[in-house]
Amino acid sequence: ITNNKSFIATGEASDGSGKADVKVWEPMLASGKEFLSIVFSVTLNVDGINYIKFSPNGKYLVCGCNDPNHTIFLIDAEGEDDQRILGKESGGPSKIYGIAFKNNSEFATVGIKQFRLWRIGEKERDEKVLSYTEVKLQDKLDNKFGAVASPFNTDHFYLGCSTGIIQLYKNNNYMNSKAVHTSSIDTIFIGKNHIITGGRDRTICIM
Repeated sequence: ITNNKSFIATGEASDGSGKADVKVWEPMLASGKEFLSIVFSVTLNVDGINYIKFSPNGKYLVCGCNDPNHTIFLIDAEGEDDQRILGKESGGPSKIYGIAFKNNSEFATVGIKQFRLWRIGEKERDEKVLSYTEVKLQDKLDNKFGAVASPFNTDHFYLGCSTGIIQLYKNNNYMNSKAVHTSSIDTIFIGKNHIITGGRDRTICIM
């Protein structure tokens, strides 16, 4: 969902066809009833969409896919229908379990023993629209990541681990960690004055 709650994005799971649709919807109201209207749809040649995220300004949509390369697709949510896909790159050896935007042109992806920082370039100027830096992980810590979040326009990333620990990175530098759950952290929300996490221990933690 976009930050202004004007649009919703969905990605299809695998149906065995080797194709999956990304759809963007707009909430509508007619005759006193609420419904969703399709704004556009893009078909990707992958076995399903695992994770999907809008940029803070709603211009871009990043998809982490279920294919052997765990491909990252960059979609233009404001462009023409025949020019929606701006770029794609291999997401790495792990399935993508979380995507978080640092600002409107930089985002992070996480998976099993994987943390990447991505940059969105300009198609006319840059050789690659999508480029990334592989972050060096701490060998002695749990690096099976299931969630990631970043306060807008900061250098900080909060990574949720399978053991219930949150790791804090400043860009690609590890800072510290804290145990907040007794099992895997699946979601992290960052508000103005607090951080909310949800874990498979069926608890919610507010920090």
